Amino acid sequence: MMRKFIYGLLVSLFSITYADAVVITRNWCGGFFHRKFVAEATTGAWYYIYYPNGYNATGQYMGTDPYTSSLSDCNDRDAGCSRPRFAYCEKQSTVHDVAYYYANPTPYYIQPGNNYYAKAVAKHEVWGVTLIEQVTNRGLAGSMPSSSVDYEKLKSLSLEGRTNSKVSGNITTENKELICDINGQIQMPVNQDFFVSFKVILFVEDKSLTNEQAEVNEQQVRNGTYQRIISVSEVYMDKNGSTYSGLFENTNLSENLDDRSKTVSLDNFKVKKNIEYDLKEGEEISVMMILDSGADLNSIEVEPEIDSENETIAIFPIPATDYVSIEVASKHVSQNAVIKIYDIMGTEFELFSGKVPQDAVIKEVDLSGIPEGHYTVLIWINDQVYTKMIVIE
Repeated sequence: MMRKFIYGLLVSLFSITYADAVVITRNWCGGFFHRKFVAEATTGAWYYIYYPNGYNATGQYMGTDPYTSSLSDCNDRDAGCSRPRFAYCEKQSTVHDVAYYYANPTPYYIQPGNNYYAKAVAKHEVWGVTLIEQVTNRGLAGSMPSSSVDYEKLKSLSLEGRTNSKVSGNITTENKELICDINGQIQMPVNQDFFVSFKVILFVEDKSLTNEQAEVNEQQVRNGTYQRIISVSEVYMDKNGSTYSGLFENTNLSENLDDRSKTVSLDNFKVKKNIEYDLKEGEEISVMMILDSGADLNSIEVEPEIDSENETIAIFPIPATDYVSIEVASKHVSQNAVIKIYDIMGTEFELFSGKVPQDAVIKEVDLSGIPEGHYTVLIWINDQVYTKMIVIE
């Protein structure tokens, strides 16, 4: 029996939106390197899909557990050697649950859609930075890998209301001294399954890195796989309370709780301290600030899809245009890999066949000639198969 003739039903189970705002500051900008100041804003939607009989429309076995996919509606980025830098995304829309059949690939709307609003603003101004982030309904900010979920718990989340956060100010790291002077607040509805997070990440980079390597570094810092992170400071809030780490620990930040919202104030927050790190020649310290908020998926016990070692597959940029880069776990270095993508009609495009590079990043895979649209990505590494989704614009 040929698998590709099995009718593959693809059903979107549940959708949530996301928005995040990020700024990156470097202390140098020489040669062809033009990423001293970076502002990035992203909005879009995550949705959960599954294959009831385990097979997709082309006959590949995908498993029966739900997993997540992304639909990126806006990804704005502005980087250069001078300021101001400005990134802005705002989206209000509806994400529908749909079904695809191999026999008839026309999407069928099977449930009312989830309305959402998402806004992200990142500013790198002459005097400092400003981050703004808001999401409503089923909001989620930041990146999340494909994952198995407990769908019944997922449906039980309480996600009414809006997160509303803004942070502005300046953080510098010149001469191995950290100076932090910021204002703002992070806010979420009470008794709802949201989280809000503001992070300040210090990391070390080589002055001689290329634009390509800078983008890889930024992605790795955001997903926690970068090897030269000095410190991560965070203000984190969910319906169970607030926690503070790093710069924000033992600082008596003001908290306010009323009938509708929980707020942590960052107004007039000032810190000055030495950075305990021995820089080597040619190294510098960079700063990343991330503001995000959304659905607290920890409350539904999301389980990693890939393996017990929390292995992740990162694909960037999303949406993609001319190329895409794929980062895998370091244990796969030098192993054989094959990467293919499939559209909803089951058309196959092979993107890569070869060995995983030493830095575990398959860089700038050519997408020229591939039509715009949403694609399922299958990644074979030795005897393991991983599944992701991408958008090509």
